[in-house]
Amino acid sequence: MKQKQNIIDVEIKMLIDNQKASIRFYTIFTFILWMVGISVVIFVYTNKAINNNFQIVLQTSAGLIGALSCVPLKEIISKREKVSAYRVCS
Repeated sequence: MKQKQNIIDVEIKMLIDNQKASIRFYTIFTFILWMVGISVVIFVYTNKAINNNFQIVLQTSAGLIGALSCVPLKEIISKREKVSAYRVCS
């Protein structure tokens, strides 16, 4: 019986480690999206050739980056909840 419990503990530890790795990936991905968004806004703001459609391009790029960066944050919250549930089981 003790060996079976050890196997279950190892499997739960593997699940927790997998969720932590996934959280790390989504955190990096979110950071990259934010940096791309900031870069696009700075590029549009400083580029004089886009001045004709400045407001439209700026609003579109900011909205797109904002919408994209929310997806990984939702996943991070979900993964943290799973880690909490796994810790209760172990």
